Amino acid sequence: MLFTLYPFCDIVKLQIEKNRKIFNKKSEKQEFFILKKVRYKIFSLTLLFSLFIYESTAAENLRIIREKITVKKIADTPFANLFNHPVWQSVRCNHFLYQADNIEDIRRMPLEKAWVKMLYDNNYLYVLTEMTDSDILNRADKSGGHLYADGDLLEVFIKATEHPYYWEIYGTPNKLHTVFYYTEKGKNAFSLDLSKNKTPPLVESRISGTFNNAADKDKKFTLLLAIPRSELEKNNYKFSPGNKWLIMTGRYNYSRYLTKCEFSSYPQMVDDFHRSEYYAEIIFE
Repeated sequence: MLFTLYPFCDIVKLQIEKNRKIFNKKSEKQEFFILKKVRYKIFSLTLLFSLFIYESTAAENLRIIREKITVKKIADTPFANLFNHPVWQSVRCNHFLYQADNIEDIRRMPLEKAWVKMLYDNNYLYVLTEMTDSDILNRADKSGGHLYADGDLLEVFIKATEHPYYWEIYGTPNKLHTVFYYTEKGKNAFSLDLSKNKTPPLVESRISGTFNNAADKDKKFTLLLAIPRSELEKNNYKFSPGNKWLIMTGRYNYSRYLTKCEFSSYPQMVDDFHRSEYYAEIIFE
């Protein structure tokens, strides 16, 4: 199968809005050609739908076919020994994709690529990422709060499939972290910054280049984030085989060599990192 099934209606809405703005700016002489372009996009979308897998012929029963990520269990390992542990060599790389704003973005690779791998033991979920980065930076000097406003970082969103609560967890190149806990999504949601918990995430990083130095060009940084299982299981729902969990890893990439901040993720997201309908299903091994 060439494409993972995404709710393309979200992308269609974004495309329609963009075309509406174009119509407002163009003259009547150009509208005919723009309309042809819109019709072509609709035709292309129809072809994409031919690749979809349906659980029912009824459109209302259309479901997302989720990406899946394998998380292998290992023996309890000191965090200091895990960064270069040989076990990572047997773990599959999952490559980040550009955040989709229109149809052309589907399966598009970001300008600066990244991958993610995962392991877990009795104490932590481990998330290892390697991110190509031409300008590694983050101006924050302490953990907690909205670190994405200060520069480069990794975001991990994790959710129990059948429960409303979820976490938004950050790790930065300078080894800072934030943990946001949401009771649910929507207008009734309540969030807590748990960054000062007794058992915070652990962050380690390796930088190939310089940090917060715009005078040169960097290569990449590798980041290991350890998320405590005690936090994930505080609602008496185990992070273990037999239970269903979803996860997404996203990236904010600021660089003087990019025209704007580049958002990418695994799995590919549309419009917003909080949309759990796109998250990958965790397969425990």
